[in-house]
Amino acid sequence: DIPKALEICEDLEKIHLAGKEEECAYEQDYLIATAYMYQGKLKEALEMAGETYRIAGKMSDDYRMFLSELLEAKIQMSGWYNIFFCAQDVKIKESLIQNLIRYNYRNHLAHVYIYAYDNKPEIVKKANQSEELLIYFSRGIRIAKKLGNEYLINMAYQKNIMLSSTNGMYEISLLYSVRTYEALKDKRSIQAGRIYSGIAYNLCAIGENERAMAYYRHAIRLFYHLREPEDIAEVQYNMSLNCIMCGQYEKAEFYLTQCMKAVERLHLNSLRVCNLSKLYGLLALVSILEGNRFNCERYLLNCRQFLNYIIEKEKENENKEIIHDYAKCDEDMFLYTFSMAMLNRMDGKKEEVLVSFEQAERFLLQAEGNEFFSYRLFRKERMKLFEEMGRSERCQMERATLLQHEEINSQAARLLPMNLLKEIDLGEHPETCAVQEEDIELLIKQEGLFQDYATSRRQMEFISTWQKLIDVSGSNV
Repeated sequence: DIPKALEICEDLEKIHLAGKEEECAYEQDYLIATAYMYQGKLKEALEMAGETYRIAGKMSDDYRMFLSELLEAKIQMSGWYNIFFCAQDVKIKESLIQNLIRYNYRNHLAHVYIYAYDNKPEIVKKANQSEELLIYFSRGIRIAKKLGNEYLINMAYQKNIMLSSTNGMYEISLLYSVRTYEALKDKRSIQAGRIYSGIAYNLCAIGENERAMAYYRHAIRLFYHLREPEDIAEVQYNMSLNCIMCGQYEKAEFYLTQCMKAVERLHLNSLRVCNLSKLYGLLALVSILEGNRFNCERYLLNCRQFLNYIIEKEKENENKEIIHDYAKCDEDMFLYTFSMAMLNRMDGKKEEVLVSFEQAERFLLQAEGNEFFSYRLFRKERMKLFEEMGRSERCQMERATLLQHEEINSQAARLLPMNLLKEIDLGEHPETCAVQEEDIELLIKQEGLFQDYATSRRQMEFISTWQKLIDVSGSNV
């Protein structure tokens, strides 16, 4: 409860300890900085952390100065909370590393080594030769293993899985998926289910679609047994991408619709693996591919509501500047512009079609390989457009680009160490029996009702407490 924590921090100002004013000010500012960090207000958190360092310096307190420096480093990495990886390496002072060792902050040291360094794709790629070539990452893993911190080891491997898969290094992603699985003590846990889904995602990316579906189904069975509807929705989202690759647009729409039901009933702002704008973009794309103009327009309108900030910013900068932030929306914008191009094509608006395709091309390149499921489809549709326009040279260029993409994928498939998958158990277990779609819908409905009940109960408790305060004060409502 971060708002409550900040409220208590304000109350600390009322506490006055004679002769310890600086210590009190330090502790209050430190707690406020920490609360801001977990609230995602990183700018405010950094400013407050800087204030704690100033107070500690005035006190000539080396230990508190160290804690302030450590807090600043944590803030730069979002507090190691709800984070897959840092967008770039974080500059860490050598003095901070030495102090982490000096004060025996080994768990923090492991976090710094894992998250602050080795975030560049060209560095992660070296893991295929030896993990020891990721110097800082391997140091962090060794410390985490000595401490027995299984959670950090799992998150560290997840970091490299995300880094490698989003940069097309599927063999590295698979390698770390297997290592994460091997490090798990409980092979029937949520983490295991996410590994199954991650492996399926990588198999899907290189065109092993049938094998991918086997892992997706296994993940769903496990999540159903664990009663984790949000994780089931994320798997169904990934399954929809697999279906798009196979040209099964009706199935893709079904899985995406199931995701939307989960989002609505569980009151989610997004899924862990995608934004709502991307869900609407995918629904718009599969709708137009099925020839459903009405649904496509409806989903595009919903999609635009989430992306309007970027669309308007693009207009202001005359398409010369793209707004990038930690959670990039290039994939969402690609789906929006691609769907618009297909819709305009259906209406015979050739000039608008060309503009939309050019915009989609730009976002596709910026999406850094994450749109593998629609890449082939996009290139083929562009080829059709240029053929219709009589622009044979552009059509040949598209065909050459597509052939190059196919060759890269084939090479990736050959490099993928499939023998590693022998370490992953997909055998049948009593708790992983077949799950019907009706069972999943019932689970989501039940969990949604449970959440609604819990929310109503908290509201009633608040009203009851508020009423008691009024009664005690003797006030009238």
